[in-house]
Amino acid sequence: MNTRQWRLVRLLNRGEHFSARMLAEECKVSIRTIQRDMTVLEANGYPIYSEPGIAGGCRTGICRHSF
Repeated sequence: MNTRQWRLVRLLNRGEHFSARMLAEECKVSIRTIQRDMTVLEANGYPIYSEPGIAGGCRTGICRHSF
């Protein structure tokens, strides 16, 4: 995992919901890059919970929706 992916882990571990757009802006990358990073995190055993929609977002937890 790279530095950006570790940063995502730290952000997601706060327990807050983050949209892919918010994470992309925080990391100064595209939304697609965030989606790829989330896939890498899941493959490395980090449970990513994401909920689609306006009130949705991403956080660590039980994975219900895969990127």
